[in-house]
Amino acid sequence: MTVKLIVHALIQKENKYLLFQGIAIKRGQKNIYPHFWDIPGGSVEAGETPQEAARRETLEEVGLEITLGQIIHEDSQYDVGKATVFTRLVDAARISENEPVEVVLDPQEHQSYRWMSELDALKDEKIVPYLMSLVPWYAKT
Repeated sequence: MTVKLIVHALIQKENKYLLFQGIAIKRGQKNIYPHFWDIPGGSVEAGETPQEAARRETLEEVGLEITLGQIIHEDSQYDVGKATVFTRLVDAARISENEPVEVVLDPQEHQSYRWMSELDALKDEKIVPYLMSLVPWYAKT
């Protein structure tokens, strides 16, 4: 059995959170969640701490340098077909209030982004499942 650690950063600035929308084909592979709204994240690489991975993934995916806070979410799932346990950690993250923010998306992964104060604005769109359970401003209906 293999264990894979995945990290994400829920980035907040001025009471809004950064979300991006993925594309159908991600780096030549079918995206697991095509056109779903998500937050920056990815796999922890060898020799890297989860915090280093969250900062690296955020810089690669949206071009932002972040400061990490506490872990706000953890979940694990076993994929029988891959004989792998996937564990996800989500860190609270911030961008300095004094710095201008320029989001630069990786076009091989994402098609658009939004700074949002309410996830309900995406109620008719696809949202990755774990995000709905951790975002405090999502009104479950």
